[in-house]
Amino acid sequence: MGTRWWLPGLLVLLLGGLAPAAAQDKPYVWKEGKCQLLFPGTPRQEKDALIWARIDGADLVALYMATFKPDPKVAKLSAEERKKFLASSRDLLVQAGGKLLASKDMQVDGFPAVDFQYESPDQKVSRMRLFLTDDGLYSLQVEATRDLVTGKEAEAFFGSFKLLK
Repeated sequence: MGTRWWLPGLLVLLLGGLAPAAAQDKPYVWKEGKCQLLFPGTPRQEKDALIWARIDGADLVALYMATFKPDPKVAKLSAEERKKFLASSRDLLVQAGGKLLASKDMQVDGFPAVDFQYESPDQKVSRMRLFLTDDGLYSLQVEATRDLVTGKEAEAFFGSFKLLK
């Protein structure tokens, strides 16, 4: 039996079988991450992350992830220092993962952010949005085909992020 059959099953076990039948119709409130955002379904909560996966048979179709790394020291960084940190983080991730397809600087809830897509050597496309708030580093990511990472569902995920007051 090849890895094609047991590896996706292992992934489902590790991710907890995260593909619910019904779509999420309201944002998920993540108290530990001090934010809310809309996943396509109910995410599984890990220590510093929310994860949701769409699985079709033995294939992982899409992986949605949000992470938060608290760091009170970032509150002292200027907007320019935050932009430099985000750009270097993007560059390191792309170097490790493949070819940069698109990148744009933006704002998320008034904080500097970078939104970018890269393609790994195995043709998977990841879209990430990194941003630093006064509380720490956030990362939103969708890994899927190129049309899915820029599609309606992914746009809803990325556009729904809101910091909790």
